[in-house]
Amino acid sequence: MEVDADGSLSYPEPIARDNADKHSRPKPLNIEEEQFMRVFYENELREVCSAFYFPNKIQATALIYFKRFYLQWSVMEHHPKHIMLTCVYAACKIEENHVSAEELGKGISQDHQMILNYEMIVSQSLEFDLIVYAPYRSVEGFVNDMEIRTCLRSGMEG
Repeated sequence: MEVDADGSLSYPEPIARDNADKHSRPKPLNIEEEQFMRVFYENELREVCSAFYFPNKIQATALIYFKRFYLQWSVMEHHPKHIMLTCVYAACKIEENHVSAEELGKGISQDHQMILNYEMIVSQSLEFDLIVYAPYRSVEGFVNDMEIRTCLRSGMEG
């Protein structure tokens, strides 16, 4: 998204290559093809998070953003690669693990401006509801409680 001189917002649009392309529309994907693309980019999202050694909470948050975004949009409307990278960037910001768009773009050989252009589209699609309650947090809390109890018991016996 870009802010025009008058303060209005404009969204990135695909560029038509020639007159023949303007009048021909791509064949729509069926449900299975669209699901395949989403799953492929969900796996790519995991790869990106692993490559940057991000914590699990960032990966979980980015995945949830990605899935929520495509509840409203089709992969034919917004390219999943762009949305995936923007979700990772947004998850880093929300989970307080600062990574600049430039660093993220450079690390995966992508233009950082694309990430920034899609940030508002993703945020609007998520209705600015960016707090995520991932299930792993409950499990981590349970494991921490068990470790504390084990340490207390072993301290009592000694």
